[in-house]
Amino acid sequence: MSLLRSLRIFGTDVLQICRAYGAGFTDDRSANPAAAGRGVTAARITTLTAAIAAFGKVMNTPRGQIVNKSALLREVETDTAALVQLATDTDDLALQFDGTDAGKRFIEAWKRARNIVDTGGGHSGTPPTPPTPPATPKP
Repeated sequence: MSLLRSLRIFGTDVLQICRAYGAGFTDDRSANPAAAGRGVTAARITTLTAAIAAFGKVMNTPRGQIVNKSALLREVETDTAALVQLATDTDDLALQFDGTDAGKRFIEAWKRARNIVDTGGGHSGTPPTPPTPPATPKP
């Protein structure tokens, strides 16, 4: 199992372990005289402590973004359904003008305005054919 996958699965446990190790670090090298020989310095301890704190703050960010996206998609679906319902209700209201010649013209204009016309400006289903490469001369 990769380290990154372990952090994702056991993020909280890894963070707690790092904090425990970080709490054990001190700037007092007399507690372990060989620490300086292994590269443990006050600056590295400070950097490690800052990295542990930063990791704790961003650990749940991806999960929060997924939840946020899901909520926004549900909101868009709900708003789209409401918009379709409003258009249907307006179609029903237009029928009340059916009694006169002007009302019939209004209804026909309303139906024409509601038609979706494909002007061909979007992407087509078939990809464009690539240009043929120039022929290489034979020696």
